[in-house]
Amino acid sequence: MRRPDDTSFTRGVNVTVVLDEDGGFGASARAAFTAQQWTFERVQRGQDVYRSMVPDPPGGSDLSEGSIDPYIQIAGSTAEVVAALDRVIDQLRGWSRIHLALRLLFPGEPTEIQVERLRTVGSRVLPPVRLS
Repeated sequence: MRRPDDTSFTRGVNVTVVLDEDGGFGASARAAFTAQQWTFERVQRGQDVYRSMVPDPPGGSDLSEGSIDPYIQIAGSTAEVVAALDRVIDQLRGWSRIHLALRLLFPGEPTEIQVERLRTVGSRVLPPVRLS
């Protein structure tokens, strides 16, 4: 078990983020992430993957969780995303080294959408996040 004061270890956390405002292209992100997750689950279905079996999707759904939203850790308006990121960072305080990766890009989306999403999150979401 790693200890937070162990400077030889970097605590890594990946967070999938969907900004549901202009420039965030939330619907596009969800559609692209759904397609990717569907592909993973189709290959993994019925197998022991990571911590449990990947179950068959519930009736009328393509994903084992029913929709893509349970796979997204943070979603919402700028204020909601900032508040959620602040909570994640607060939980990591005390670790001497952290690496926080925000997943904002999803396969299959046009490059222009991905670039605009990066600009939007970089200009609206990141500046107010409490890093220290």
